[in-house]
This record gives sequence, C-alpha cells and structure tokens, in this order.
Amino acid sequence: MIFPADFEHKIGFHSVRTLLKGRCLSSLGADWVDRISFLADVDAINNELELVREFRRVLEEGTFPDENFIDMRSSLVRIQVKGSYMDESELFALKQSFYHKQYYHFLSRGSY
Repeated sequence: MIFPADFEHKIGFHSVRTLLKGRCLSSLGADWVDRISFLADVDAINNELELVREFRRVLEEGTFPDENFIDMRSSLVRIQVKGSYMDESELFALKQSFYHKQYYHFLSRGSY
C-alpha cells in the first residue's frame, strides 16, 4: 500500500518520533529515530515487536549500560587524514565506548 508523503504527520507519528528523540542518550540514538518510518507490513511489525520484547528483557535484568554513549563519528572521520590524531578527551571517550562493545557482543551471541 502506498501512503501519501504527509501520512506520518497526519496520524501523529511525528509526535512519537519527537518523544523518542527526547529519550535518546546521544545523537546516535536521535539519528536512529530519524530513520524510523511507519510500517504496514505485518511480518516487519512482528519482527520489530520481538526486538522490543528482547530489549525489555535486557532492561528488566538491569544489565544494559545507560551512560557513556558518545558519538565518536566526527573524531573517527577526522583521524582518517594522515598525520591527524585524537586528543586526550577523545581517546578517553573512545575507551569508554569499547566498554559498551562488550554488551554488543553479549547481545549478538543471544546468550541471555
């Protein structure tokens, strides 16, 4: 089914997007919310609902980190230039982000 370009606005989906962006811990989450779109496919909706249930289980266990989500994209792009480097605060932020990578591996294994 093809929806008009302003369909999300007409049904108030833009309000949901605004609320979600307000709850994001970093600009990475806000960028993710910007990519969310209305779904009409039942299989896609069921898949997303299963992801939500999975994430809720992780949150209820209290094992998900909720701090130090730092957007390192600009620093990583900048150091691609030969001879450039990160300063001390950027290196510390990068180290903090590696801590969260452990959770990514944990979740991707499905060992919860």
